[in-house]
Amino acid sequence: MQQLIAQCEFVLSRSGYTTVMEMLALQKKALLIPTPGQTEQEYLAQRLTSQHWCYSCFQHDDLLSHLLLAEAFNYQLPQIQPHQLTGAIEAL
Repeated sequence: MQQLIAQCEFVLSRSGYTTVMEMLALQKKALLIPTPGQTEQEYLAQRLTSQHWCYSCFQHDDLLSHLLLAEAFNYQLPQIQPHQLTGAIEAL
């Protein structure tokens, strides 16, 4: 799955915590669609969009128009250094 994601320009997915962490670790642009009623997914999608780490829209929105907007979105992915991940794992 990691190899397929690496080949994509951006990923269309739900905005679950694990998915968000994988997209950020892989430095992939993402269009996230929170599951309706899942407040943590709705919060994550809104927060990450405001930081320009992803683009998000709602499930009932016009997906085609949002795909076009996601392509043009000014992504500013956080720079994650390999030693940061290693340090976090060692701390656990």
